[in-house]
Amino acid sequence: MNFLCWNCTGAGAKGFAPLVNDLIRTHDVGLICLLETHISGNRAVNVTRRIKLDKNFLVHANGQSGGLWCLWDSSKWNIEVIYHTSQFIHLKILNDSLPWFVTMVYASPHLQERSTLWNNLTRLAQIVDGPWNLMGDFNVVLRPHERMGSATTRINRGDIAFNNFVNQCNLLDIGFTGSPFTWKRGQLFERLDRSLENYDWRIQFHEASIIHLNPLKSDHVPLLLRFADNFPRRPTRRPFKFEASWLTHEDFPQLMKREWNANGQ
Repeated sequence: MNFLCWNCTGAGAKGFAPLVNDLIRTHDVGLICLLETHISGNRAVNVTRRIKLDKNFLVHANGQSGGLWCLWDSSKWNIEVIYHTSQFIHLKILNDSLPWFVTMVYASPHLQERSTLWNNLTRLAQIVDGPWNLMGDFNVVLRPHERMGSATTRINRGDIAFNNFVNQCNLLDIGFTGSPFTWKRGQLFERLDRSLENYDWRIQFHEASIIHLNPLKSDHVPLLLRFADNFPRRPTRRPFKFEASWLTHEDFPQLMKREWNANGQ
């Protein structure tokens, strides 16, 4: 059971719900976050009723801008909404014996509002106790090679602020498969959409991967967070760690030689 996050750039079209249902069925999606839905009120509720996930939490659009929807299958996922703003929804996942967190992000295209988002997420990082994943449209790039077709490839002020946030919160980018860019406008290509994780999340879900799906109706591609066994579960084995101090023990060479020979080497 996988996650999908997509800046859909509007959810009001007649064929939108069937398109989302196709994504859910094709990719075994149990939790989906839709960004920039651009609709609110009864119109938004009516669309979500046609999407085949029985639970949802909506941050309605402000006029024709914004809008974040999280929808999930309650028979597979036990989810609690902890906090939300116009730029993110913070969820607690209770499926496993060890609860973990996911924050679905839509960063504003405006620099000042993004600065507020980084500050809010930094404060959130200080109180998150456990594995944490952030996924969505961050509206900036981390590195110059994540932008192509611009008059300049230099990191700009907004990119630097995002980079500082990622470093301050000790977040990891686990990479992806698929197209190197997630957004296109004219001849400009950028990787604006991504997944970030803390170390605890990466250890718990060390085989999880991000796939950039093919573009659909939006100028953003959908992101699929795929778990290796189709459902996240706590690992049963701890990763091996080598302690450099072992080398200083006087019996280490003999122990190493004995164990190496015992294994037929």
